[in-house]
Amino acid sequence: MDEDFRSIPPMVPGDMKEVEAIRKLTDEAVAALNRGDVEASLALQASDAHVLAPLRPAEAGSLAIRASLESLFKQYSVCESRTLEEVEVHGNWAFTRGSYRSVLIPKNGGPATEESGKYLEILRRDSTGAWKYFRSIWNRND
Repeated sequence: MDEDFRSIPPMVPGDMKEVEAIRKLTDEAVAALNRGDVEASLALQASDAHVLAPLRPAEAGSLAIRASLESLFKQYSVCESRTLEEVEVHGNWAFTRGSYRSVLIPKNGGPATEESGKYLEILRRDSTGAWKYFRSIWNRND
């Protein structure tokens, strides 16, 4: 093995509480996407968040993310699932890594498109103690 995992400190109970809060946030994000709920999706983002989606410019801040979500939900119904494979918490910062499967169903009746891939997200705890997405990036497997 390249790394000696015995040197990684064990999680303490407080860390597990934060991991569970982040798992809940992930579930809320997927549910908001699947409902087409712009406001609920934005509520989970930091105001200075960046979304780094494949094949398009970065979306920086709430206004850009709102415009992207409004466009997405106007054109498509979304059916997404995620598998959270890793959560690391370090003070007021955390990251998640996982895989996703997404089906976009055109509202005009065209054929659905399906993709699967992986993602990495950086989260920051805000002044109220809530976790918010700070940076999000993903790419397809194919």
